[in-house]
Amino acid sequence: MKNKLLRCIIIGLACALYISCEENEPIIIPAGTVKIVHAVDGAGPVRFLNFAGSISFSSPTEIDFGSNARYTVPSDRPTPLKVVPVSDTLNVLLEESLSVPANGSISTLFLLSGSNGGVQSFQIPDDIIIPIIDSIAGVRFANLSLDTNEIAVGISGNNQNEVEGLSYQEFSDYVAFPAKSSDGTYTFEFRDAMGTVLTGTTLDPLQTGNVASKKNLTFALIGRMDDGTGNNTLQVARINNY
Repeated sequence: MKNKLLRCIIIGLACALYISCEENEPIIIPAGTVKIVHAVDGAGPVRFLNFAGSISFSSPTEIDFGSNARYTVPSDRPTPLKVVPVSDTLNVLLEESLSVPANGSISTLFLLSGSNGGVQSFQIPDDIIIPIIDSIAGVRFANLSLDTNEIAVGISGNNQNEVEGLSYQEFSDYVAFPAKSSDGTYTFEFRDAMGTVLTGTTLDPLQTGNVASKKNLTFALIGRMDDGTGNNTLQVARINNY
């Protein structure tokens, strides 16, 4: 009788422990990563509000023009996003819901100047296709400048273009560039249809603290040839896709 009672007590404790473990087991929410790029000319620094349910890591809640930040967001539900200028958080520039695929997907959301003077956005998947191998950097080019026509991108000193025919909001494929120390740096020129250099940027694939070798990144032309005041705000934004 005592043995039966002891067995009952042991079984009861085991069941209670199992139930307790089941109740306290963490709920795993599938997530994806989205990088937000600020390319709204003249907007100044912007802040993200209502980023409910997201997990931010090493990313600020406000970014400057030409900068970007990366976030991990739940992929089982739409994530509300509100963009406001830091100088006036009551003035909503953009309000929408982010949706990202699960299974560790990576995408980029671009905030752009709209043709009607407002703010628009579009989101693209970052399908990294350049293999992560030694001494290679994968570079993608984009035209995010509202008032440019088709542009091309070439290397300084070389009249041949690496990519061409990029209209507003268009992207090239990733292009593989050798990234050994003997290859040195690359100075990329963003050119118009006549070959005139609009602006440029330099990439050192082995730069300390910003290594691009064995990784993938995007160089995007942002700003305007004339911001309305006679100033040229064209520049190149670097987005590390990795």
